[in-house]
Amino acid sequence: MAAAAYGSSTTLDNPAGIRFAKVTLTPATSYSTGGVAVTPATFGFASTLIHVFPSVSAAGVDWQYVASAAKVLARRNAAISVAGSAAAASTDALSVKSGVLNKESVGADTVLAQAGTAEVSSTVDLSADLVTFFAIGY
Repeated sequence: MAAAAYGSSTTLDNPAGIRFAKVTLTPATSYSTGGVAVTPATFGFASTLIHVFPSVSAAGVDWQYVASAAKVLARRNAAISVAGSAAAASTDALSVKSGVLNKESVGADTVLAQAGTAEVSSTVDLSADLVTFFAIGY
């Protein structure tokens, strides 16, 4: 398995010593379950990594920074499922109530639920997927 490769970082310094960096990650050909390790040096920092802000990649992979593990995880959204019975096509509508997407039918609401995200399996090749990370540290 090829290791993840980090491109050159762009940093911006300020008088307080805190630095901001932008780094592009090319994931390995086989993703390692549990995430890809990141260190202050990954972003060009001398000693401390305060936080990492990953972006959603072009392939739709959602990268999540886990500070306690000093890793970034690759996650994919699970499918949306319908809970309840189907109504006639002419009576269906979608609405958002209190931040929840609903499928409404005459006389009833049918909730559309997203199962959440799941970590990408260790056999998935993400090497063609470039991801940009922004980080704060010093």
